[in-house]
Amino acid sequence: MQIPKKKQRRIEKVLEIAADVGSLAMSLRDRPTRLDWVSLGLRAVSIGIKIQHNKRKQSSLCPWSYFEDTGPNRAWVAIPESLGELILKHVRQVSLVQEYWDEDITSEVVCLGLLRGQEIGWISSFDGKLQDGPYMRVDKQNETHAALGACLWDELGNNNLVFGTNGLTVDPLAKTSDLSTAQFSELQGRVRAFLLNGQSRSLLFSGPPGTGKSTGVRQLSRGLGLRTLRVEIKMLAESDRRMQSLTASLDTLVRALAPEALILDDIDRVQEEDKLLHFLELTKRTCRVVLASANNVGDMTPATLRPGRFDEIIEVNKADKNVVRALLGDDEILFEKIGHLPMAYIAEFVNRRAALGRDVAMEEIPTLLERFKQSKSS
Repeated sequence: MQIPKKKQRRIEKVLEIAADVGSLAMSLRDRPTRLDWVSLGLRAVSIGIKIQHNKRKQSSLCPWSYFEDTGPNRAWVAIPESLGELILKHVRQVSLVQEYWDEDITSEVVCLGLLRGQEIGWISSFDGKLQDGPYMRVDKQNETHAALGACLWDELGNNNLVFGTNGLTVDPLAKTSDLSTAQFSELQGRVRAFLLNGQSRSLLFSGPPGTGKSTGVRQLSRGLGLRTLRVEIKMLAESDRRMQSLTASLDTLVRALAPEALILDDIDRVQEEDKLLHFLELTKRTCRVVLASANNVGDMTPATLRPGRFDEIIEVNKADKNVVRALLGDDEILFEKIGHLPMAYIAEFVNRRAALGRDVAMEEIPTLLERFKQSKSS
């Protein structure tokens, strides 16, 4: 008959201790010296410690069961794993749940800590590597989200953040030129009227690339004085098995940061529209303003475009003349040559002029015009 492994290990431990006791008894058969008695005493203490350790190991609870309860009275809920490092770096006053540790340094331990007064739990290896979690209290989710958001805003020290492939960082696109366009200046007053009336607002800007949609969106959020979070659209556009985890991470991050404005560029690139719809519903409840852009709304479903998800769809068909003139300067000939180009081409000309001089930049205008022509035919 085969002995179960757990019972077999228990028998081995008992036999090992019995052998130690037998060895100790054999030592007493001779005439021990004072030094022998000290040695025997130490060995006896060692056996006692080993017996206590084995008892402890047998009675300790499985750490993986600590957060397992999924019933109606569950105490803990998981926080998306992708945000684990962001959260745990801010946790303080960490303690171990002793009854879930067998005092073996190779075993996992249940840890509890405080995130600005809110309890966070996780399972860790004894050398500090995250094994499972983190978790937050079910009845304290709102408070924990708020605590996490406060930590993240303070850590990054900026009112314009981006969540993308590099995690959560300061948004470099928030530093784009603050050139005012007539269309977006007018929109600023319109959106402010809704906000003063206690209404959130979601706007989708539609138009071909290079017409200044992204620049205008940032101008609008700055003019309204809003704290922003931009989500890199290529993350939402993913359709592989990471999508479910990513959606959960975005949900938690938006709830935690509670940005006043959410920015989504080129939203028509998202193929998983059911995930997009869920995310838009969340942001409408959480953010005061949602600002999105699309190159072609014709590729998007009516469910995405209806009011409530996007209250207004605003056409941005060409670059603002005032902005183009401000970039090019008082040069009518230059304006006639490239003033009709998308903003990306005009910005490239301005960069070349600043670095190489006006004459060289002017000579290279035909190459920019040819590139624009090829982009339209492709």
